[in-house]
Amino acid sequence: MTTCLHVRRRIKPSALLLMAAFSGSGITAQHNGREVQGTAGWLHVSGVMQEPACHLAMASRWQTVTLAPVGTDRLKRPGDNAEATPFYLRLEGCIRSAGEVADSNNNTVLWSDWQPIATLTFSGVADASTPSLFKVNGAEGIGLRLRDSSGNALLPGMRSHPQFLNPGDDMLYFTLTPERTAAPLLAGSYSAVLDFQIHYQ
Repeated sequence: MTTCLHVRRRIKPSALLLMAAFSGSGITAQHNGREVQGTAGWLHVSGVMQEPACHLAMASRWQTVTLAPVGTDRLKRPGDNAEATPFYLRLEGCIRSAGEVADSNNNTVLWSDWQPIATLTFSGVADASTPSLFKVNGAEGIGLRLRDSSGNALLPGMRSHPQFLNPGDDMLYFTLTPERTAAPLLAGSYSAVLDFQIHYQ
């Protein structure tokens, strides 16, 4: 879902000035068998436009996840958590393709000759006292724990464990759980905004 133009080399302004100085001093260059003098020059540019392995369903792009109410008596100590609330991202039109990715979380390499591989990055403000949790606005002393379908925690701004995708349509499942932080509890309503990006390998 990201279109990229890769330019192999970018010439710095200082380098352009240097080229102009050389041209002005009478240095001659060859281009297609013809001599080029003065201030003329050229750039060779190449790029690639990539098509994503899958398309994110429209209903999954903007979601509202409502968590179940939790009492302060269930969050007495740091690390205590409430009920997990599931949500999912629906992927459509995944193409059959080979994938390979290094999993920096456990120093392994995953590959498949027919399944694309995806990692995700969820961006949001990390909780000040417990950086592995996403910060909430409103109530204090709690943050949000985000996990994938295998129970792996997804940290704010960090790539997730790789996941194999099935050709055709597929779903990625996650849970959000309120968790007690080291800060004092202050009851009240709360909210948070998490942006996410899918990276295909």
